[in-house]
Amino acid sequence: MENMENKMQTTELSPREEYHQEFLPQVHKIGATTMAIALILSLLPTIYFVFIKGIEVPLSTFISVMIAIFTFAIGMWLSEPAAFWPVLGSAGTYFAFLAGNASSMRLPVALTARSSIEGGDDLENPRTHVAMIIALFASVVVNLAILLSIVLIGDGLISILPASVLAAFNFVMPCLLANNILMQSKGPDGTIIKGFLKVLPYLLTGVAAQLLVKNVFTFLSNYGILLAVVLSVLVAYGFYRRDLAAHEKQNS
Repeated sequence: MENMENKMQTTELSPREEYHQEFLPQVHKIGATTMAIALILSLLPTIYFVFIKGIEVPLSTFISVMIAIFTFAIGMWLSEPAAFWPVLGSAGTYFAFLAGNASSMRLPVALTARSSIEGGDDLENPRTHVAMIIALFASVVVNLAILLSIVLIGDGLISILPASVLAAFNFVMPCLLANNILMQSKGPDGTIIKGFLKVLPYLLTGVAAQLLVKNVFTFLSNYGILLAVVLSVLVAYGFYRRDLAAHEKQNS
């Protein structure tokens, strides 16, 4: 009996060992499974409309939409998981990207949860992950409750809004784009003009690409965004080569 108790004591895992040996494998198993299920569910509307309702959509439309999304989001797909993982950890990363709003909502929630417990700066601390998971779950519940309320009352609310307010909704997207441009232009000192001048060449490149596909290369009308991204990358590479040459000249 005494030998059995000694054996149990020697085989008992510490919290950190249990975290690495038992918790993390389950996190990746459940996380990968739920992400795969979410991927399949995201395809169901398209499958329903195309194969059940019989709505015919040209293949070129699918390709152009995929290219547009890919060229717009590839930077975020590669950079955000790598940038957020040191803060969120494995469980938090699965949670944040499955629920959405990773940078604007889940990341601040995780940082707040980490700052509220002792040793929250240590990502290897199991308590850190427990606190973040609970906080992220609470944020998702609140987010869904607010979203559901807006969806349920949205139709009724729109029906009573005056026409002038409804017409103002057309300016939402330009305002969001302008806000993104200003955020990219804002420098560490809070000024905007200097940063905007750095962004301006890429804005002009994007506008020029759209004008080209609409007025000159009309056969590329479905690939305007792709052309804008490619030309912007070339412009950025040109600036990089210019700055590199200036740096080498200064050092020599």
